[in-house]
Amino acid sequence: MAMTKRISILCFLTLCSLSAFAQWQLADNLQLIIYDIFEQLSEDNRQVDYEQLSEDLMALHENPIDINNTNADQLHSIPFLSDEQIDQLLLFVYEQPLQTVYELRLVNGFRDYEIRNLLPFIIVKPSNKKEPFYWKEMWHYANHELQTRLDAANIENAAGDPFHATIKYQFNYKNKVKAGLTLDRDPREPWYVPNKTYGADFYGGYFQLDDINVLKRIVVGDYKAVFGQGLTINTNLNLTGKSSLLYGSYTREGLRAKSSAAEYNFLRGAGATVQIKDFAITALYSARKIDGKVTDGVFPTIIQTGYHRTENELESKRAVWQQVAAINITYKYKQLQIGLTACEMILGDTLRPTPTYYNTNYFTGKRQFSAGLNYRYRYRRLSLQGEVATTQNIQWGWAVSNTLQIAPISDFKLFLLHRYFSNSFDNTLASSFSESNRMAGEQGLLLGLNTSLIKNCQLVAYVDLFKFSFPIYGSKQPSDGYDARAELKWQTTKQVNMAWRISAKSKNNTDKYALRYTLTYDVNNWQIKGLVEGNIAKHDSLTFGLVVQAGAKYSFQRVPIVLQATAEAFRAQNYNNRFYIYENDVLYAFSIPMLYGTGARYYLNARYKINNNVSLYLKLSQSFYADFNVSPAGIKHQTDIHFFARFKF
Repeated sequence: MAMTKRISILCFLTLCSLSAFAQWQLADNLQLIIYDIFEQLSEDNRQVDYEQLSEDLMALHENPIDINNTNADQLHSIPFLSDEQIDQLLLFVYEQPLQTVYELRLVNGFRDYEIRNLLPFIIVKPSNKKEPFYWKEMWHYANHELQTRLDAANIENAAGDPFHATIKYQFNYKNKVKAGLTLDRDPREPWYVPNKTYGADFYGGYFQLDDINVLKRIVVGDYKAVFGQGLTINTNLNLTGKSSLLYGSYTREGLRAKSSAAEYNFLRGAGATVQIKDFAITALYSARKIDGKVTDGVFPTIIQTGYHRTENELESKRAVWQQVAAINITYKYKQLQIGLTACEMILGDTLRPTPTYYNTNYFTGKRQFSAGLNYRYRYRRLSLQGEVATTQNIQWGWAVSNTLQIAPISDFKLFLLHRYFSNSFDNTLASSFSESNRMAGEQGLLLGLNTSLIKNCQLVAYVDLFKFSFPIYGSKQPSDGYDARAELKWQTTKQVNMAWRISAKSKNNTDKYALRYTLTYDVNNWQIKGLVEGNIAKHDSLTFGLVVQAGAKYSFQRVPIVLQATAEAFRAQNYNNRFYIYENDVLYAFSIPMLYGTGARYYLNARYKINNNVSLYLKLSQSFYADFNVSPAGIKHQTDIHFFARFKF
């Protein structure tokens, strides 16, 4: 009996260890998925709230979707699932609920690497019945999380206090009730300024309630909103770039709480969506102060940096009232979706840009009304979506964006995207697929493909032709250009992954050609990664750039510790040769440093999961510049330290 008891205890402990190790491996897979998504987004050079996207993915991992009891709206929260994959998955589950996640291989349109990426965000439960919702037990059974982050940036060269501090509390009950508070303070920002700053520089909070009878969602506090293609209103800039489109990423429509510490491009107030049969009706209102330097009731631009360190920055801090009211009505019937959106923005002072060669058509005034009609339709292997919108400016401006996706055979997709923005279309609340961050006076056509017909290979390629009908920043006359890229990913074995990428771009009288090769090798608890990228740029003269990176990560088996070290050397002869390479960072954080000049850089990451409730993260990075006269801010070397602690209870 004693021996049997010992064997039982040993088996139990072994199973617990294997379960913990499996969870740790799943978390590692999640970090790789986030890394891949962020790397794609960084290449699009878009203004993305990486912190919010990281938190969304991690929250989805902590509260996975029950694949046998879900709907299209929930599955759209997984950014890399396409409409076709969601439809195929829902149809498969409707006919026969899954017993294990491995049955996903039987679903049409799901490849092995896509299933691997999906695993951290889903769960299979034996019953397809909805779990009951009890208000009385909500506080006790909810997930509570406290986050603290402390960074020290540019320690050697920082004048004054170099520390960045963030404190967050987040509450989640069955993905139906969410709430959170955020306090954030950037380096060198004072702790107290009369009528401006009290303690932290930024305070935020939200409350979100989902799927209660006809109430699809209600959100109070800080939130984001996007409808259609984002031509009418889009305060969620994630996943609107070229790579995102071709890799199947989806921009979630509707309202959603904002938990990041970003101080720009969000709404503060309340919004709600009700579902009445096939109609979803959303109404929202926001009133908050934004940054702008006001002189005699006029300010030249909306400041989006979020920094309030100097007297000028403090004077501009939350100086302009902004009110936003919008309504959206969306009708869904089978594979057809049609939506109508109307939005009104009112400023407390007059926005009047300082005249220059590229902003003659920018919005001027206190009020701006916008309206748009969007649609989405799928028929078998064909998908069509788009939006037409108009906005009030010096004269009414128009914008159109249409995307056609067709898969003539399995594992082969073709994309065609056309957009047209009139000269006077300058909607301050809009953000959509475009070459320029300012959507005005642009038209373009993108042709792309995504295929994995060859086993263990994925090829993604596109050519984007664009034209500007009036001068843009960096070009004093109308211009045109192109952007082309092809990337081949090859998983030679389960341990080895390689990728080649070639790109060419012509814009603002500058031609740039680049070639990148990456290698990832996983063996036992090690992951080794290498990268080589070179480019040639031609403006007034021919210049070149080269970066070489090597890194290794080790996951300990007996203790939940992960260590990573990465080093790189770079030479960017001209600013046009600069590199942006995404780096691993502490949880919910991101780093995409600009590599320019001649120098070297390394960073060290450490992750320690003390138990299921406490995790610690640390990152140390240093950059060294040989020609520091042309380095960022003229520095010779720079040291940054990031520390993050996560407590769940």
